[in-house]
Amino acid sequence: MKYEIPPDEKAVNKVMARNSQVLAKKYNMRPFGVSVAMPEGDIQFLELEFQICGPLSKEQVRKILIEAAHGFLADINADSNLCTYLKNHSLTIKDIGITLFLIDSSGRGLRDPNISIAKIIKGELEYDILADVYDDELKRNIPQFKSKSRETYEEALNKLSS
Repeated sequence: MKYEIPPDEKAVNKVMARNSQVLAKKYNMRPFGVSVAMPEGDIQFLELEFQICGPLSKEQVRKILIEAAHGFLADINADSNLCTYLKNHSLTIKDIGITLFLIDSSGRGLRDPNISIAKIIKGELEYDILADVYDDELKRNIPQFKSKSRETYEEALNKLSS
């Protein structure tokens, strides 16, 4: 028996692949993953995840997140085929996500004092700093959250324009 990919999944796959490639090239990032929420067939949330070489300042990360989210959202809402499967025939900034995993030139995740993970998700930006904590039992460093800071999408836009 042959599995046929439903048209809504084909539309999502096409948009996700296209945006992964465009954003990866534009910001010199590596596509890392995707998240899709499609309960009962209605597309309600789309997220792209990337690895990006750092360290980067909070200002640099904010600019990438906002610009990438704007490009992603504009492309989603301009795709008439995809829009037929969207919950409200379009998405807003609260219905998408972009996550950046910051790495060094060797491919290792960045740690304190640098931003380790940054994301825009559901209309809020979050910047996470990880610290390595040595686990005697495991005899290795385990990353743990040291700090998180958040700002609303509107606050981030204001900081970008000032």
